[in-house]
Amino acid sequence: METSDFDTLGADESWGCAGLSCEEVVVITSQRAWHRPFRREKTRNSALDERWPCDSNIAKRAFSSLYQYGHASNPRVWLSVANNGNKIGDMVFELYENKQPAFADHFQHMVAEKLVGSSFQSGMAGLGIKAGRLDDENNGVAGAWNPDGDLTVRHHKRGLLTSCTDQNNRNGGEFMITFDEAHMLNGSQTVFGELVEGQSVLDELEKHVDRHGKVAEGLTIVEAGAK
Repeated sequence: METSDFDTLGADESWGCAGLSCEEVVVITSQRAWHRPFRREKTRNSALDERWPCDSNIAKRAFSSLYQYGHASNPRVWLSVANNGNKIGDMVFELYENKQPAFADHFQHMVAEKLVGSSFQSGMAGLGIKAGRLDDENNGVAGAWNPDGDLTVRHHKRGLLTSCTDQNNRNGGEFMITFDEAHMLNGSQTVFGELVEGQSVLDELEKHVDRHGKVAEGLTIVEAGAK
C-alpha cells in the first residue's frame, strides 16, 4: 500500500482500538481518500479479540482534513460569555463568508445588534448548545427568515456554528455550537462558521448541559463584536 498521511500520523501513536468511537478508518493519500471499515472490538470476555489497527483521534483528524471550509478572507467575530455575571472567557469564530455569505452577514448583524444580553437556552450533551434570539418568532435580520444555505457543508467536528431551522427552509435568530461531529444534522441545518479561539470556554459551557437538554441558568453573552 502507498505511504499516506495516515501512516505518518500513526507512526508514534497507539494502535489499539479500545474505546474507538469512529465508524471507519480514513486513509488519505495524495491521489485519493479511501474509507476502510474496521472490525468492532469484541467484548472484554471474548477469546477472539480481533481489532482493526487504528486510533480514534487519528481517524477524526483524517476525517476533518477532508472538510476544510475556512479562508483567510473570512470575517471573524467574538462572543464574551459569563456564568451568573462571572466572565468565563471569549470565543472567536470564523464565519464562512466564502461558503455561506447570507448567513455570515446575518450573524454579523446579530453580533452587532442582538446577541448581547441573550442566554444559552438549551442543548444536548455530546451534541451542542443553543443560543441566539427567539423574539419576533425567531426571525432573522429585519424580521425576515433566511432560506437554507449550502447544505453540503458538513457538521464534521467540534466548535461549528450551525443554524437552527424549522425544517421548512426557514432560519432565524437561533444557532447552535457543536460539541462534536453531528452527522445526523447534515443536509438539514446550515453550517456557517467555526470556533478558532476559546476552546476552554466551550469546554466550560459543555459542563453546564445535561443529557435531557437542560442548560444551567445564568449562561449569557455579555459582550460581542467584530474581530
